[in-house]
Amino acid sequence: LDLSVVSAVEYARDAASYHLLPGLAISCDGPVHSVALFSNRSVEDLDRATVLRTASSRTSILLLELLCRHVWKVQPNYATARAEASDLESLSHLPHEAVLVIGDAALHLRATDKYPFRYDLGSVWKDWTGLPFVFAVWAARRDTDRAEALALHDRLLQSRDWGVANLDLIAAEGA
Repeated sequence: LDLSVVSAVEYARDAASYHLLPGLAISCDGPVHSVALFSNRSVEDLDRATVLRTASSRTSILLLELLCRHVWKVQPNYATARAEASDLESLSHLPHEAVLVIGDAALHLRATDKYPFRYDLGSVWKDWTGLPFVFAVWAARRDTDRAEALALHDRLLQSRDWGVANLDLIAAEGA
């Protein structure tokens, strides 16, 4: 792909390969609701406990590791598992105390009472740092035609602006 959403981890590891497209990101400034740790016990009691992590987001995995180490002061034993919405039932058969889930799967799990403890990683980050968090950015490869990248960037900004102006319509369609 010449232009795409790129995980913040990928961009940070190889920024020289990309042109960052400003004004576009998957980010939060507090609770994000769709990136969460669901647990059978308090997060402070997860030291050496098994924590399943989704394979869908390297940025979310690293954020969880950072929060465990520096905020909650625990060192869980991590395991990777599929944690898409369609996989949530199979998670109950895996031995674990907590699970990191993102996207629709997190929203679906949030609506249940399967896990008594829930931690929104965007909220925890904001409380700890006072800063917004960026999960992914839009970027173009360095060798992409500049005029094409600028035109696509402009169209993406227009799409973002339309979406922000039409949230009620989008929510109604989504429902």
